[in-house]
Amino acid sequence: MEVRITPEMSPAEARRALSEGQENALLVLVTCQAHMGNADFALFMFQLDLKRLYGLRIWELYELCDKDVERFIYHALTELPNQETGEWSVTGEYISFIGDNPERKAARQFGKPGSFWALENPPTRRDYEYPIL
Repeated sequence: MEVRITPEMSPAEARRALSEGQENALLVLVTCQAHMGNADFALFMFQLDLKRLYGLRIWELYELCDKDVERFIYHALTELPNQETGEWSVTGEYISFIGDNPERKAARQFGKPGSFWALENPPTRRDYEYPIL
Protein backbone atom coordinates (compact mmCIF):
# COMPACT_ATOMS: atom_id res chain seq x y z
CA MET A 1 0.00 0.00 0.00
CA GLU A 2 1.63 3.19 -1.18
CA VAL A 3 1.44 6.31 0.99
CA ARG A 4 1.09 9.83 -0.35
CA ILE A 5 2.95 11.67 2.37
CA THR A 6 6.44 11.11 3.74
CA PRO A 7 8.34 12.44 6.75
CA GLU A 8 10.49 14.52 4.41
CA MET A 9 7.51 16.58 3.22
CA SER A 10 6.76 19.98 4.68
CA PRO A 11 3.34 20.36 6.34
CA ALA A 12 2.15 22.41 3.35
CA GLU A 13 3.28 19.69 0.89
CA ALA A 14 1.56 17.01 2.96
CA ARG A 15 -1.68 19.03 3.16
CA ARG A 16 -1.64 19.48 -0.62
CA ALA A 17 -1.04 15.76 -1.17
CA LEU A 18 -3.96 14.78 1.08
CA SER A 19 -6.31 17.47 -0.21
CA GLU A 20 -5.75 16.51 -3.88
CA GLY A 21 -6.14 20.15 -4.86
CA GLN A 22 -9.63 20.39 -3.33
CA GLU A 23 -9.85 23.79 -1.64
CA ASN A 24 -12.48 22.66 0.86
CA ALA A 25 -10.38 19.66 1.89
CA LEU A 26 -7.38 21.93 2.34
CA LEU A 27 -9.51 24.23 4.51
CA VAL A 28 -10.45 21.25 6.72
CA LEU A 29 -6.81 20.25 7.09
CA VAL A 30 -5.75 23.80 7.99
CA THR A 31 -8.60 23.92 10.53
CA CYS A 32 -7.44 20.62 12.04
CA GLN A 33 -3.85 21.87 12.23
CA ALA A 34 -4.94 25.02 14.07
CA HIS A 35 -7.03 22.92 16.45
CA MET A 36 -4.45 20.20 17.11
CA GLY A 37 -1.09 21.95 16.96
CA ASN A 38 1.73 21.03 14.62
CA ALA A 39 3.07 17.84 16.26
CA ASP A 40 -0.31 16.13 16.70
CA PHE A 41 -1.41 17.30 13.27
CA ALA A 42 1.64 15.72 11.62
CA LEU A 43 0.65 12.35 13.10
CA PHE A 44 -2.96 12.93 12.14
CA MET A 45 -2.00 13.49 8.48
CA PHE A 46 -0.16 10.15 8.44
CA GLN A 47 -3.24 8.48 9.90
CA LEU A 48 -5.48 10.00 7.22
CA ASP A 49 -3.04 8.73 4.61
CA LEU A 50 -3.03 5.22 6.09
CA LYS A 51 -6.84 5.19 6.10
CA ARG A 52 -6.90 6.53 2.53
CA LEU A 53 -9.03 9.59 3.25
CA TYR A 54 -8.24 12.16 0.57
CA GLY A 55 -9.57 15.15 -1.31
CA LEU A 56 -13.30 15.60 -1.59
CA ARG A 57 -13.88 12.72 0.86
CA ILE A 58 -12.21 14.80 3.59
CA TRP A 59 -14.66 17.64 2.97
CA GLU A 60 -17.65 15.29 2.77
CA LEU A 61 -16.85 13.70 6.13
CA TYR A 62 -16.30 17.15 7.66
CA GLU A 63 -19.72 18.25 6.40
CA LEU A 64 -21.32 15.05 7.72
CA CYS A 65 -19.79 15.90 11.10
CA ASP A 66 -21.65 19.23 10.97
CA LYS A 67 -18.32 21.00 10.36
CA ASP A 68 -17.31 20.22 13.94
CA VAL A 69 -13.53 19.79 13.89
CA GLU A 70 -13.39 17.71 17.09
CA ARG A 71 -16.08 15.38 15.77
CA PHE A 72 -14.25 15.09 12.43
CA ILE A 73 -10.96 14.24 14.17
CA TYR A 74 -12.69 11.69 16.39
CA HIS A 75 -14.31 9.95 13.43
CA ALA A 76 -11.13 9.98 11.37
CA LEU A 77 -9.15 8.43 14.22
CA THR A 78 -11.72 6.07 15.68
CA GLU A 79 -14.66 5.19 13.46
CA LEU A 80 -13.23 5.51 9.97
CA PRO A 81 -12.29 2.28 8.22
CA ASN A 82 -9.64 2.18 5.54
CA GLN A 83 -11.36 3.62 2.47
CA GLU A 84 -9.84 1.03 0.14
CA THR A 85 -10.10 -2.17 2.15
CA GLY A 86 -12.88 -1.44 4.66
CA GLU A 87 -10.64 -2.68 7.48
CA TRP A 88 -11.24 -0.92 10.77
CA SER A 89 -8.50 0.14 13.15
CA VAL A 90 -8.33 2.69 15.94
CA THR A 91 -5.57 5.27 15.95
CA GLY A 92 -4.73 8.19 18.15
CA GLU A 93 -5.81 8.95 21.68
CA TYR A 94 -8.86 6.66 21.65
CA ILE A 95 -6.94 3.44 21.12
CA SER A 96 -6.74 2.76 24.88
CA PHE A 97 -10.56 2.97 25.13
CA ILE A 98 -11.42 0.76 22.17
CA GLY A 99 -8.23 -1.10 21.23
CA ASP A 100 -8.74 -4.84 21.02
CA ASN A 101 -11.88 -4.96 23.16
CA PRO A 102 -13.99 -7.57 21.30
CA GLU A 103 -17.38 -5.98 22.11
CA ARG A 104 -16.32 -2.51 21.03
CA LYS A 105 -14.61 -3.88 17.96
CA ALA A 106 -17.70 -5.91 17.00
CA ALA A 107 -19.86 -2.79 17.27
CA ARG A 108 -17.69 -1.16 14.60
CA GLN A 109 -17.52 -3.92 12.02
CA PHE A 110 -19.96 -2.38 9.57
CA GLY A 111 -17.25 -0.75 7.49
CA LYS A 112 -16.80 -1.54 3.84
CA PRO A 113 -14.61 0.00 1.18
CA GLY A 114 -15.68 3.56 0.49
CA SER A 115 -17.64 3.98 3.73
CA PHE A 116 -16.85 6.89 6.02
CA TRP A 117 -17.30 5.15 9.34
CA ALA A 118 -17.66 1.70 10.76
CA LEU A 119 -20.71 2.42 12.88
CA GLU A 120 -24.24 1.83 11.69
CA ASN A 121 -25.27 5.22 13.07
CA PRO A 122 -23.53 8.00 11.13
CA PRO A 123 -22.40 11.29 12.68
CA THR A 124 -25.38 13.26 11.35
CA ARG A 125 -27.99 11.53 13.49
CA ARG A 126 -29.29 14.10 15.97
CA ASP A 127 -29.36 11.66 18.89
CA TYR A 128 -25.79 10.57 18.19
CA GLU A 129 -23.12 11.34 20.75
CA TYR A 130 -19.41 10.73 20.54
CA PRO A 131 -17.23 9.15 21.57
CA ILE A 132 -19.14 5.91 21.64
CA LEU A 133 -17.17 3.64 23.92
